Amino acid sequence: MSKVLLASIAAVVGTVSSAAMGQIIYDNQVTLPGSGELGLVTHPGGGFGGADASALTSPDTTFGATANTATAFRLADDFTIPVGEVWTITGANVFGYTTVAGSPNLTAIGATLRIFSDDPNGAASGTVVAGDTTTNVQTAASWAGSNAGGIWRVTSTTLLTNNRRIQTSTSTFAPVVLGPGTYWLDFAITSSTGAVFTPVMSLANSSGVTGNARQFNGTTYVPLVDAGSTSAKGVPFQLIGTIVPAPSSLALLGLGGLVAARRRRS
Repeated sequence: MSKVLLASIAAVVGTVSSAAMGQIIYDNQVTLPGSGELGLVTHPGGGFGGADASALTSPDTTFGATANTATAFRLADDFTIPVGEVWTITGANVFGYTTVAGSPNLTAIGATLRIFSDDPNGAASGTVVAGDTTTNVQTAASWAGSNAGGIWRVTSTTLLTNNRRIQTSTSTFAPVVLGPGTYWLDFAITSSTGAVFTPVMSLANSSGVTGNARQFNGTTYVPLVDAGSTSAKGVPFQLIGTIVPAPSSLALLGLGGLVAARRRRS
């Protein structure tokens, strides 16, 4: 199936029952086996006040990467839609923090998102299939994670540091219907303080590779690597929407139902 927005797919989506709109259909944590919640939590309950900690381990030195609408910097990471599925994406969760002592307030006030058909700086030179860099699509901000105390970005030797509490920027946008293939989500966050950083995905007691994200530096997309260990890193994100079988799968399901009905009649 072509990796484009297809009217025929949209029609199928509208006629097939599926999970309720607004569910998380993809979490980038799945690309990092052994990782904690969101691909971030390394020490559950081990952070400030019993909160979760997201620790980087030496020689890693990068707490987070700039993805700020006030600058040219953006982040991108990939996701894959399996063969036999059609995803209708209606929103996303991306994550960031501002470095403020105690992190008393939510500071995420906006986000811009795009979806590329392929690696935005790869050999295939992916093109934008949805979104732009100017429209604020954020609809809510909240503290990240299921722990009431949140998730704090720290080092493995300073677990109780409390100046980088991670926030969730939730966005909602017009439905984007995509068939099987690998795509890239590109984003930047707006902070009321100006500066904002997205924590890179981490594994407990490890400074190794955690993904293959890209960072736009104003000119081009370059691999996101840690400044200390030079390990390639991924970034956390979630997609919201629905999943239905692809049209070819639906045709097979319909044929199966017809055969079953004929067997019942016979």
